[in-house]
This record gives sequence, C-alpha cells and structure tokens, in this order.
Amino acid sequence: MKHTRNDVLLRKGDTMLDFKKLKQQVSLERVLNHYEILDNLTQRGKSLRGNCPFCEDSEKYPFSVSLEKNAFQCFACKVSGNIFDFVALAEHIDISKGLRKAAEFVDQTFLSKQKIQPEQKKEVEQNISGNDDQEGSVNLPLTFALKGADPTHHFTEDLGISEKTATDFGSGFYSGRGMFKNHFVIPISNPGGELIGYNGIIKGNSIPVYPPKFVKEIDLFKLITAKDNLSQNDYGLTVVRDPLQVLVLADAGFTNAVAYMCDVLSKEQLRQLLRVYDAGSKITLLCASDDHHTPENLTQLIQCFYVRLVRFDRKERTPAGFACDEISDLLALLHILLIVNTDSGAT
Repeated sequence: MKHTRNDVLLRKGDTMLDFKKLKQQVSLERVLNHYEILDNLTQRGKSLRGNCPFCEDSEKYPFSVSLEKNAFQCFACKVSGNIFDFVALAEHIDISKGLRKAAEFVDQTFLSKQKIQPEQKKEVEQNISGNDDQEGSVNLPLTFALKGADPTHHFTEDLGISEKTATDFGSGFYSGRGMFKNHFVIPISNPGGELIGYNGIIKGNSIPVYPPKFVKEIDLFKLITAKDNLSQNDYGLTVVRDPLQVLVLADAGFTNAVAYMCDVLSKEQLRQLLRVYDAGSKITLLCASDDHHTPENLTQLIQCFYVRLVRFDRKERTPAGFACDEISDLLALLHILLIVNTDSGAT
C-alpha cells in the first residue's frame, strides 16, 4: 500500500488530524487487539507470528508483527505497513490516494471516545459506581517534618534504590525519635505539595507503616509528579501499591509511577486520578502475581481508563518485590501482554 507521506495534516470537518501524532497515540498492538487478533499471535524472537487475517494462510505462520516498530507484514500475500495500512485492509478503505479515510477511522475508533470535555468529566466522576467512606475526607498537612533522614545509609542500598533516587524523593534512614525511629522514611505530599504523612520501612519487615491518623485511601503517592513525567512514548501512568515501588521504578528510569498505598484502590483515589488524568487515557497496573486484590483494582480502573495489566513474581529478597534490573526487563515486554480495555470508556 502506497500513500503520500507529505499528507501529514488531514482535515476532519473543521479540525485537523495530525498523521504523526495519531501514529504515536494509537499503537499497532491496540489495533490488533481491537480486531481480536493479538491473542492469536505467538512470540517468535522479537516478532509476533501467526495466521494472516487477510489471506488466512497458516503455513509457517506468515503474518509477522513488530510491536516495537508498529509495523506488520505477511510473507504470503505480501501486505505490509503501519496502523493506517492495517485499518485500510480491515475496513476495505482505499488509501492509495491519501490517508484521510483511514486516519479518520483511527481517530474516531480509538481516540474520539476518549476526548471528554470538562463538563462531561464531572459527570464521569459522579458516575463512578457507589460511594465510599473517604469521599470528601482530607489528610491535613503535618505541623512537623522529620529531619536528618540519611539517603547515604546502607539500608538505602538494601532496599534496592540508589542514593540519588533517595535524595530526589527526600527519603532516607531516620534515626531520630518517635514511631519512625530506625525506619527508612518516604515523605508523602498532597497535590499542592504540602507534607501530609510518611511511609516507613524497617529492616526485616516488608509491611510499611504510616502515621496513625493518616488515611491511605484518600491520597495517591506522587500523582502530580507521575503525570508531569509522562511522555508520548510511554504507556501512561504506572499504578503500583507501595511508595517504595515508585522509587525502584524511578531508579529503573520509569518516573511515571503512582502508588495507592492500600490493598484496594478506593473510589476517592479513582476520582483523584480523573481530576488530573483524562478518562480513556492509558494506565499500566503493575502488581504481584500473588496479589489477590488485583481483580478489584482492575475493576476500579477499567471503569474510566484503558488499562494494561502487568504482573511480576514477587522476590522475597527485595523489599519492593522486584529489583531495578528485573523490572526493567519486565516492562520492556509490555507490548506482548494482555490489554484490558473498555469500549465505552467509562461506565
């Protein structure tokens, strides 16, 4: 399939479709999943292989997909290309004279339903099923701060994070007085930057502690920072359970992570996500394979977001459950993992 690459901006009614931006926003993986093809492909080296959906040739799995390059080809019928070429073939669209119809189809099918206006966003928040005890509650700013937390302490390395990351997050080993004595402490701030609590980790105990009056279910750790660190090439916000996991991810170069700090993401936390992150946007839920609360958290998120589930096998020797290098390898395989999507965007 041939088309003119100078057709970068395509008019759609009174608006313009950005050809390059569409390719960045809509992955071939998502397109294949939409047509229920992805699950029928098998990993072969760096490619996915299977029967061709266009010629249905099954000999030696001629259909090849590179999710890294967002490209496909069939060695039998010789079709190939990107998301627009695939959509054109699947929808019988002739793009030999330009990309307009294919681009419009991609925009309307994969993006338009995600573009929720401000007045609609409030309605989405209100439509989140049910209420919870945390709605309207607030963690008040602390009247004190723990001073002298040491990021150079050997316990920092034991936790699997670097001195630089500990320093960047204002974290360190605290040897002062009070409930956090001899704990590695991670400060927690609200969206306005006010200190509202601490996460504390003590050697030999993987269960983190929080101040007695701190309500974990009404705030998200590093939500604003994660939102600010998003780029066009990542997979959206990464949602994890514990603040320490956010630090390990940051060490691995994934600075777009947020922690919900409790077993199950609350409806108030879901509302907070919606206030800063558009409904229909990408969310990666990263959780341990033995986390029995995963179905509940997944159910919460798919009400409003396009969710990708990634599970890791918990490593007991690493307090966060995974090490920096291990999580880098795992997240590099995001393109071949199951996509959980809701066609209606939000319910």
